[in-house]
Amino acid sequence: MARTGLRWLVLTGVVVVGLTGTAPREALAQVPSLRFDPRLLPARPPLASVSAGLRAQALRFDSRLLPARPPLFATSSQVQASELRFNAPPVLATSVLAATFLGALIPSLYASKFPTATCAPCNPAGLNFLDRGAIGQVRPGSATVSDGALYAVMGGAALLVFGEAPKDNNVIREDMTVLLQSIATASLITSWLKVIVHRPRPFRYVPAETTITVQSGLSFPSGHSTAAWSALFSYWSMQTLRGRARQNSARIALLATAAVTTAVFRVLARQHFPTDVMAGAAIGATVGWIIPRLYAKRANPPPR
Repeated sequence: MARTGLRWLVLTGVVVVGLTGTAPREALAQVPSLRFDPRLLPARPPLASVSAGLRAQALRFDSRLLPARPPLFATSSQVQASELRFNAPPVLATSVLAATFLGALIPSLYASKFPTATCAPCNPAGLNFLDRGAIGQVRPGSATVSDGALYAVMGGAALLVFGEAPKDNNVIREDMTVLLQSIATASLITSWLKVIVHRPRPFRYVPAETTITVQSGLSFPSGHSTAAWSALFSYWSMQTLRGRARQNSARIALLATAAVTTAVFRVLARQHFPTDVMAGAAIGATVGWIIPRLYAKRANPPPR
């Protein structure tokens, strides 16, 4: 009986010691330890793709700050040309313009000092078939129409230049200077050609005509045609440089109609031969087209 009680006491102690000491530690040693496994995390995108995505977002944001795209048919040069201005300093440009007009007036003021045609009536045998049909008496009505058409084309070009310019006095002055310089330069060339060629006007070939005047011997080239076509082509050239020629094609067509009317009615008025008005138109068109390009040196600064 005593031995049985001792055995139970020893067994109880072993169980208590095992539960409080060795047995749990050995059990925990057999349990796998907890470790951080990176394979269980979601995949991280590569650094390059992240930076590319950030750049793409930045580009999308910056694109909204870019200026509006030009029209479909406008080139980059035309977009820049819309801001074009003319380099016409006030003092220098005005001085050149005044000198040009004065040079154009000298042949008319001193025409008697130059050689002049003396035939009256003149022999039409030396005329070509085109000019021979223009011989006849002066027609005042046709001359009046020609004068009116000349005023229309020059005045119309000036009004268009003034009306289309921005509300800037400097821009208006520059544009008007270029237009007037074109007319003055073309008129200068024509005035001196008149006294050099001193060709008789068509009415001087009429058999009954005996009047000899200085002005009646200044037929080639036509001054009316020169002035009209220089105004037309000067305005046209300015619009082309600014990329607005197609936009203002109707206005250019109206000026062209007035210029053609000026030339045709100078022939009908028996003041000029067809070759006179054709030469005047060629001079005016050439000078009117070139002069604006000589002044187109400065661009309008961007607004602040």
